[in-house]
Amino acid sequence: MKAKISMITLGVEDLKAATAFYRDGLELPQFHFASEGVSFFELAGAWLGLYPRNALAEDIAIPMAELTAPGSFTLAHMSAARRRLMPCWSRQSMPVPG
Repeated sequence: MKAKISMITLGVEDLKAATAFYRDGLELPQFHFASEGVSFFELAGAWLGLYPRNALAEDIAIPMAELTAPGSFTLAHMSAARRRLMPCWSRQSMPVPG
């Protein structure tokens, strides 16, 4: 299996302004998704997601006070090997993702 980051999600204060910056300013191709609460952009072999900071904190089960800005982000590696990865994840004393 080739290791690579599949998704970078940034926690943003103003989703509308951040979306406009990446779409209009940086001219990244936006993937139109059915939800107004998140924005996705295609990168070369990966995706960029923009998500409200408070929703990101809730999604990753971290109190909002501990999610400092700027710099709120998550990285994802898509893998079919969940059973093989869970023992490694558990040793890190981190909550196991659903």
